[in-house]
Amino acid sequence: MAQTIDHSAAASATQTLSTHELIHSRIVRWLEQEASISVERIDYDAPLLELGIDSLGVASIAEELEQETNKTFNPEVLFELETISDLAEYLDGLQPRAPLPVAEPPAGAEICEPADLPTIDSVGVVESTSPIKYFARLNRRVNSLKQQGLYFFEPEISEHDGAWVVADGTRMLMLGSYEYLGLLGHPHLKQTAIAAIEQFGTGHHGVRLLAGTTTIHRQLEKKLASFMHAEDAVVFSSGYVTNLGTMLAFDEESRLLFDAVAPAHDAEHFTGFRGGQV
Repeated sequence: MAQTIDHSAAASATQTLSTHELIHSRIVRWLEQEASISVERIDYDAPLLELGIDSLGVASIAEELEQETNKTFNPEVLFELETISDLAEYLDGLQPRAPLPVAEPPAGAEICEPADLPTIDSVGVVESTSPIKYFARLNRRVNSLKQQGLYFFEPEISEHDGAWVVADGTRMLMLGSYEYLGLLGHPHLKQTAIAAIEQFGTGHHGVRLLAGTTTIHRQLEKKLASFMHAEDAVVFSSGYVTNLGTMLAFDEESRLLFDAVAPAHDAEHFTGFRGGQV
């Protein structure tokens, strides 16, 4: 037997709930349906992670709230909100999405039924919040992850063996490295690095531009330029500095091309450079 749902009645019921109550009801429903956990009441200030709501659960609940409130969560902020009170405060600070403009179809064009049209969400606008509240919430999130042993930044690496490392006392496979070519332990590179230290010491007298460029830098750059059939090359100390230094050399008329093997995060770094196009 088909079940009929009165959407207007559901919307009216949603409007009568406070933001705290709306979020509470959706979390309780998710726990019952997805985790088979029956809960009557949840403390508005209780950490949601302690209830067994994982990141997929948070995303699912947020999607429901977006549909019911006509607001859009910022994904980068969403997982920093630990409690119902945090979610409610954030949700109340969002502006409803503006309605999408409806264009008149050209004469003679076939008109699709609403069910066949794609759904497009516009980005919600976040009102300014206190920096103190933001960092206090972020600090609670960090401390919570540390207490659960889930904080993954700055692991202490004590041993390095190819693709394997000992991090925080545990041997594990390194999957977050930028060492794409697997050359960290190459015998020739190790001997060359030792020879460079013997010649120049462990550092230089300053940055490359002022007093830090050595004959080794120029030899490497000339070899790279020859290999790439280019007039010259510049070697930077990191990918971030490479992107930063390169972007400053372009203007709004510049065009950059990335091939399929370029790391995705490198392409993303360039997406906002001085109004140019990637």
